[in-house]
Amino acid sequence: MDNNEFEGLMPPSLANCKHLKILDIGNNKIGGTFPSWLYALGELEVLVLRSNKLYGTISGRSTEDPFPKLRIMDLSNNQFTGHLPIQYFKNMKSTDNLYRFQNVTAVFTIHYEAAVSLTVKGTEYEVTNNLHIYTAIDLSCNKFQGEIPKVIGELRWLALLNLSHNSLTGHIPSLLRNMKELQSLDLSSNQLTGAIPPQLTALTFLEVLNLSGNHLSGEIPQKGQFSTFNNDSYLGNSALCGSPLMKKCANTASPPQEVGNGDEDDAGDELTWEAIVMGYGCGLICGLSSAYIVLKLGKPWWFVRYIEVLQLKLMKRYA
Repeated sequence: MDNNEFEGLMPPSLANCKHLKILDIGNNKIGGTFPSWLYALGELEVLVLRSNKLYGTISGRSTEDPFPKLRIMDLSNNQFTGHLPIQYFKNMKSTDNLYRFQNVTAVFTIHYEAAVSLTVKGTEYEVTNNLHIYTAIDLSCNKFQGEIPKVIGELRWLALLNLSHNSLTGHIPSLLRNMKELQSLDLSSNQLTGAIPPQLTALTFLEVLNLSGNHLSGEIPQKGQFSTFNNDSYLGNSALCGSPLMKKCANTASPPQEVGNGDEDDAGDELTWEAIVMGYGCGLICGLSSAYIVLKLGKPWWFVRYIEVLQLKLMKRYA
C-alpha cells in the first residue's frame, strides 16, 4: 500500500489480521492520530507509516508489552508530538525469517519478497533480500520534544537510529554505547547540548554519523570509528572543536617551561671558560715538559735553554 493516494484514517479492521508481519502504508495521505489498535498486532515486525499526515502523541500505556516482535519502525515525515516513544520498541532484534511469501493457486505459483525503503543520511535505500537482518527506528522530521530517554541503551540490536529534524533537547546519552550493533546514527537538526560522550567510540560498527545542526560543545572524540568521520558530521555546532573541524581546541594543559636564572647562567659560563683555560695551560705545561726532557738528551742546547725559560714563565703565571 506504499506510494498511493490513500486518504482518511487507517481502517481499524486491520486489527483482525493477527498474523500480519509487515504493514507499509508510507507515502500516502493518511491522517489522524497514531492508531492504538496497532498494538494488538503481536506478530508485526515491520511498520512503515512515513510521509503521511499523522499527528499527536504516541502512547502504548494501555498495552503491557506493545510490539513484542517489531524490528523496523518508520514514522518519519509526519506531525507527531510529545516525547519519543522509544520505550515501546525496546524488544527490537533481528530474526531468521527470510520474508519470502508464496501464493498458490490451481494454475500457477507466485513467489515474491517483501521490500522496505530505509533512509540513511538523506538517501533512500530499498532493502529486499536482507530485510530480515535489519533493525531500524526512524522518527525523523516530526515534532518530538524532550530529552532522548536513557532506555534507548536497551536497544542493543538496533542497526539504524534516525531522530533528526525534531526539537530534542538535553545531552546525548552515554548509554548509546550499549547499542553495539549500531551502524547509522543521525541526531542532526535538534537542540542537543553538551559534549559528545567519549563512550560512543565503543560503537565499532558505526559507519554513518550525523550530529550537525545542534548546540554541542567541547572536543570531538578521536578514537575508533570517530576518526573516520568528516566535518559534515559536526557542522552547525559552533562550540565544537578538534579534528576534522578547522577550529582547534584551546591547549589548557601546556607543559611548563623551564626558566633559568640569568646570573646563574653567567656564573656557569664564567666557570666553564676558567676550566677550559686551566686545562689548556696544564696541558701546555705538560707538553713542554715532555719536549724539554726529549731535547735535553740531544742537541741543540740553545733550544733546550729556550724551553727552560718558557716553562718558568708559565709556572709563575698559573701558580
